[in-house]
Amino acid sequence: MRLISCYIYGFGSVKKAVIEFDDNYSEIIRGNGWGKSTLSVFIRVMFYGFNGENKRNDIDNERKRYRPWESDGYGGEIVFELGGRKYRLQRTFGMKKSEDVFALYDAVTNIKISDFSDNIGEEIFQIDSASFVRTVFIGQNDLRTGTTDDINAKIGNLEDRMWDLGNYEDACARLKNVINTMSPDKKNGQLYREGEDLRRIRELVRTYPKRQNRLNELNDAKKRIIHDMAYSKDKQEVRVRNTDNGHHIDLKVILLCVIAAMCMCIGIWMFVETKISGAYAAAVVILGFIMGIIAIISKRKGMVWDAGIDNEKTVDNYDADMRLGKLEARLAECTDEIAEVRRDIRNIRDIGQHLDELEKAYARKTHEYELVKYTYEFLNEAKAKFTSRYATPVWNAFDRYYTLVTGSSPDDFQLDANLNVYYRGCGIYRDIELMSTGQNDIINLCMRAALVDVMYPDEKPFVIMDDPFVNMDDDSFDGAKRLMEALAERYQVIYFTCSESRRITL
Repeated sequence: MRLISCYIYGFGSVKKAVIEFDDNYSEIIRGNGWGKSTLSVFIRVMFYGFNGENKRNDIDNERKRYRPWESDGYGGEIVFELGGRKYRLQRTFGMKKSEDVFALYDAVTNIKISDFSDNIGEEIFQIDSASFVRTVFIGQNDLRTGTTDDINAKIGNLEDRMWDLGNYEDACARLKNVINTMSPDKKNGQLYREGEDLRRIRELVRTYPKRQNRLNELNDAKKRIIHDMAYSKDKQEVRVRNTDNGHHIDLKVILLCVIAAMCMCIGIWMFVETKISGAYAAAVVILGFIMGIIAIISKRKGMVWDAGIDNEKTVDNYDADMRLGKLEARLAECTDEIAEVRRDIRNIRDIGQHLDELEKAYARKTHEYELVKYTYEFLNEAKAKFTSRYATPVWNAFDRYYTLVTGSSPDDFQLDANLNVYYRGCGIYRDIELMSTGQNDIINLCMRAALVDVMYPDEKPFVIMDDPFVNMDDDSFDGAKRLMEALAERYQVIYFTCSESRRITL
């Protein structure tokens, strides 16, 4: 496949521009701001459409970013050759994807054809946009490599996209999401939360005998309080019945006074009216006088005794009222606690009846989680084993390009089953990101070239390079020239740069 020409009606800062491409190598040297990166993005968008359609930021949303500021037209066309036939691909872009217009023509007859749909990029290159920018499309300051589902499928020559490998990333992402959502180790994991709930329920059910014993203790305590209250009320009634003792003392005094008065009256009568001896009359009067004195003394003793009884009654009644009030308060507290404990016992009994079901449900979900986790691990292992079958041809191609660029063999490098490159330093294989930026760029360029070689053994794609050598020193740049020469022999290379110092004339 090769690009023949492109016409940009309006795309970013470029408008009404015509670019012709050579068959093997096209070098476009323009200053900053001319639109070299815009042109490279235009080629990609014409085949794959815009990236970041749902992004709000104008930088991340390519449709917004490259919309012309001073032109009513947005789009253009590309003429290319594939399989011996020339095509003219046209696209006009609207405010959103549904407003875009796609058209494909036979470039010789100018007749509209339907050899490809608006997903023309995936249909021609057999990889998606993300895989395209990691292989044949080398954007400015973006030499990152790394495989995708589509790259792996293309390397393995798996044209049937229903194969498991073609859906590997999507499957792994879904499985990983389930693992994170159900995780028993993370606090926001479903199994973690349900496990904590189940643990609390078990602890609650284990308190059932203790709660039942407490209820029995409270019932016994309530009976004792009721008994004590009844006893206190009986003692109060007894005290009330004994409050009449003072009245008996008063009747005795009255009786003594009456007898004393009668004795004195009889003695005086005997002395005046009768001729009885005065000694007898005097004795009767003296007896009456003595009885009066006894009545007075009895009266005084009765008053003192009554005062003592009244004081004792007041103190006893106060103590009894206080005790009875405390018993009533204790009875109310005991009754409330009995009601609370009974509610707890009912709740525990109800929960306990469902504990077995909860245990089984948790065990079932744990089993499902383990199955998902093992599936995720086995899927990764199977994918690694599958891709390892194609690591050898990729490594051989990488070895060839790296040796061409640097003049030395990549003996200190290692390629894993996922086609990631590692560098051996001090006996330990490390991520190449730890190396200098220039070294990183050389390794990634060689890896991209190796991937393209293995992915496209027959129909060769074009290769876009948007100033990929900016971080290289003079020695590395000399090696990059050799790499470009090797690529131009097999592919159509379109090279953009803004500096004469990075010019590569082939």
